[in-house]
Order: sequence, then structure tokens, then C-alpha cells
Amino acid sequence: MRTVIVPGGLLLAVALAVAQPATAEVTDQKIKYGIQNGLSFAKKCVDETTNEGQLALAGLAMLEAGVDPTDEAIQKIAKRVRATAVEQASTYHLALSIMFLERMGQDVDDQLIQSMGVRLTAGQNAAGGWSYICPGPKADEVKRLAGAVNEANLKGSKDPPKIKPSKPAEEAGKSTQVDPEIADMVRNPKKYLDYSKVFNPAGQEDNSNTQFAILGLWAARRHGVPVETALSNAEARFRGSQVDGGWWYNSSTTNRQVTPSMTCAGLLALAVGIGHRSERRLKGRIKFNPDGSVAAGAGQETPGIPDPLKSDKEVQLGYKFLVNALGGRNSADPRDNFYLMWSLERVCMVYGWAKLGNLDWHIWGADRILSTQNADGGWGGSPNSQMRTSNIIDTSFAIMFLCRANLVKDLTGMFKRSLKGDKGPADVKKSEPKPADSAAAAKTDPKNPSNSATATELDPAAMTKDLTLASGAKQAELIKQYTDKAGSAYTQALLDAIPDLSDEARKTAREGLAQRMSRMSADTLRKYLTHDNPEARRAAAYGAAMREEKELIPDLIAAVGDPEELVVRAARVALRSLSNNKEDFGPPPGASEEQKKEAMAGWTAWMKKQK
Repeated sequence: MRTVIVPGGLLLAVALAVAQPATAEVTDQKIKYGIQNGLSFAKKCVDETTNEGQLALAGLAMLEAGVDPTDEAIQKIAKRVRATAVEQASTYHLALSIMFLERMGQDVDDQLIQSMGVRLTAGQNAAGGWSYICPGPKADEVKRLAGAVNEANLKGSKDPPKIKPSKPAEEAGKSTQVDPEIADMVRNPKKYLDYSKVFNPAGQEDNSNTQFAILGLWAARRHGVPVETALSNAEARFRGSQVDGGWWYNSSTTNRQVTPSMTCAGLLALAVGIGHRSERRLKGRIKFNPDGSVAAGAGQETPGIPDPLKSDKEVQLGYKFLVNALGGRNSADPRDNFYLMWSLERVCMVYGWAKLGNLDWHIWGADRILSTQNADGGWGGSPNSQMRTSNIIDTSFAIMFLCRANLVKDLTGMFKRSLKGDKGPADVKKSEPKPADSAAAAKTDPKNPSNSATATELDPAAMTKDLTLASGAKQAELIKQYTDKAGSAYTQALLDAIPDLSDEARKTAREGLAQRMSRMSADTLRKYLTHDNPEARRAAAYGAAMREEKELIPDLIAAVGDPEELVVRAARVALRSLSNNKEDFGPPPGASEEQKKEAMAGWTAWMKKQK
């Protein structure tokens, strides 16, 4: 694993960190069992929960834990969230509803997400933060949205009707980013939004509402909502308010106690700000070698995100604060704060931090979380109390921690890219060709790109064995290494190991393989789309979507007819993504050959209209 060297006194703080010892070995099986019991409890709570924000949070946890979107509990949540999204004005609820609906990935939700995204941006105050209430929609906007998601229209169908544009279809179709009504709302917010209940002057905002708003806007940006100004202002707010390496809850209070949870909120804001600034430079301006590493072309601009622990002072200080706050001995165990655990997991996943100093944060947290799980499968209440009452909020946070949920996977992918010709640690550099070795790079087996002249001297078979035999933290560390390091041997090792991994590890390895594919050229992805291994074809489809490779649309349409269901689903998701989530010609899950042909014909007709 790459060794991180940071300036100042940070290494001393890292060396002094003392992790609280685990009371029992944390295994993948124990984590899986805990997640399953937690999901059972969460599903039972759906009918009893009246708070739509809590429902959206539970839905996110279920989806991140692998529950199918067609599951009855998920569909109930989606129905409730859509109904309340029409008039939603709560910052927490807006953000969670956006993230949940975005995670569902259904076209019907585009305009709901866009409308809620604009409400979120309008709720930001002059200090760059958010309080509890954002402007709500006026009557005309409510009527427009409610017409498509009312309960009567949704009865008996898991596929809700599409929202009708407020303008003629031929005019609405001209907008490739947002619905015309939403675009006008961005330009003239007071025409559509009601500000009468908003009280959010500078000083009233808090960092908890603000971090949720940031997460919601990051998701909304994928649906065309202009978020540049809001995210920039939020980042500036946190960069200008750091104290002793961390952040506190509310700047208007006299007790400005810096806390780990609010420090995680600050670090998240910095990550989103860094990622958003770099996003435009990353798109369409990077040349890749066949193995996925970035080529250093002559005269090419070298965009990218330098390691924040080497280049960003505020991130360094925040990291140091977390190391000191969580690694030492505390009178109260910080792991009993499920909100903090989720905040910590989210930030470490975004930045790709497997450890905080010497502390394996996931094993450390999972050990305590599993030991405090209640008999009903949920979490909640004081761990030291004999009468602990589970609740859906703590249970959702615990589930997402255990399954290493990552609500901003695309942001994590930006930090993980190997940029500026960086090949990784020295042990890999010596065994790989230089970017200038174009002749060697061109010698790629079209049926198996891993068996090429660019292969490293590493032994993929041995690497596969190491990964499949490892467990717990060691296995997670290996998956991260195989995801991050350059070289086709790592790709092949992931491919070969995936069938033999546990469900949770397989999910993580698949995500890692897709991230590797997102660093590969269009030509290499095209070859992987016809690879003998269906896992390679699946990952290549997701990689094409992540890279926004529209030249691969014909190849993805062909993949819709793949004999393997996992490849067909990936191809469908990729095509929807490349259509900006505006189109979905299928096919449905478990499609017949005839349904696949119909879907391919639909996608082909759409493709021809794009030219």
C-alpha cells in the first residue's frame, strides 16, 4: 500500500495515535450477519415511520447494503418520498430525498431532483451555510410536480408515470441539462419559490445542515442543477472557519467546541470543493495508456487532484485532529455516536483513507457497533443501559458504516486517479513500461487485454490467491491496492478473485474493478466489453459510463444483448447515464431474447437521433 508522507508535525501525531483494542475478531461473516439483522429491523420500521427524511435515510442504507430497488420496503419509501418531495422545504429532508431518489436511478425523478436541488441552492445564506429551512415551491410549481406523483397515479405500479414538462415536448427537448421550468427557476427563483418561512441570516447556519446540503447538491449536479456557486461558497466557509484543526456545530454559539463529527463535515466540504473544481478539467482532457494509467503527452495539460494529505493544509489539519481525537483514550467511547461513525466512514471513503494514523477505523468502529446491536437487529439508546431502544436513524447510520457506504463514489474516483504520469509506488514503477513505450502498449490481445506487453512482472495468480485467502481488514486493504495501483496484473487479479469472494468483498471488488476501468482508454474499454469474463464486460460498461465515453454507445447497445444478466444490467445503466438519465429503453431484469432485441432497437434509434 502507498506510504503517505506529510509535512509538519503530522507524522508525529500519527505515530502517537493509540487505537482502542478490539474485544473480538471482526470478520466479514460477522459484519454481514450484523447488516442482515439491521436491514430486517429497518424494513419493519418503514410502515411506522412518519418522517420522510428518516425514511429516505433508511432507503439509502438499504440500497447501499445491496437491497434490490424493487423490494417492497424500498418501493414504499420511494412512494412516500416522491409524494412529500413536491412541497419539501426542510434542508435535511431535501438533501436526503435527493440522494435517495438519485440512488434509485429512475427517469421519473429527474425533475423532482432538479426542483429540490434549486430549493437547496436557494437556501444557502451569505455565510455559505444552511439552516433548517429552505424556500419551498409556490402553488404553480407544486401543482406541476404533484400531478405526476400523486398516490392515485402510483397505485398498482412500481414504475411511476413520468412527469410531464410544463412546456411543449418539442421545446422541452431542446434542454439537455434541466427541464425548461427548472431552468427558469434557476434564473428567477423568487418567481417560483416562497421565501416567507426562511430565516437564515449569517450566523444562523450550522455545519450539520450544511454537510447534508452539500451531499444533496453533489447528487443534484448529476441532473443538471447548477451548483458551482453554492459549492464554492460552502468550501470557502469551511476554509475560513477551521479552529485547532477542526470545526464546530454553529458559529453563533458561544461554546465553539470543535468535534470529530463536525470536523468530518468540514473535510467533506473540502473534498467536494476540490473535486468540483477539478471535474471539468478531468473530463475529455486526459490521455490514457492501455492499462489505465495516465499518459504524459507532449504539451498536454496535466489536470488532476493532488493527494490532499500532501498539498492541502486544511485537510492535513483536519486529518491530524481526527487522529488525535479518535485514536486516544476517551471518557466516552466515540463509537457510541452513530452519527459520528457514519460521518467518519463517509469522509474516509471519499479520501480513500484505510487508516487514521495507526487506527484501522473500520475494524475499530465495526467492533463496537456489532457488540452494541440490539436483540431486534437495530441500534439505538445508550450502550451502557439495560433498556436500549432501537431507532431507524441510528440503525441506518450503523448499516452504512458496516457496509462502507459511499454516497459520492464519483468523487472518490477522482481522488483515486493516477495522474501526471504517476505510476504508483516504486515497486510498481520498475516493472512497467514508460508512457513513451507506445509500441509495446499497442500489443494488446483483443480478447484479453490483461495478457499484453504492458503486463507487469507481478504474478496475477499469486495476487489472486492472496486476495481470496485474506479476510477482514487485510482483504479490504488488498482490494484497495488492486484498485489504486497501475498495471494490468492488478486488473487480472481482481477479475480472477471476484467469484471466490464473500458477498460484501465481492461488491467492493466489483466497484474497484469499475474504477480501474474508468481510467482506461475508449479503445481498451471496447476490448474489455467483448472479454471472455463477464465480470470484465460488466466493469467495462460501468467504466464507460464513469468516463462519459459516448463513442462506446454502439458497443454498449451490443452489450444489452449479452447472455449474462449482470452485463445486461450494467449496459442499461451505462446507456441511461450517457443519455443524461433522460432515456431508458430497457431491457427489464431477466429479459427474454426478444425483449433484449427490442431494447437494442430502441437504444439504436435514440443513438441515431443524437448524430
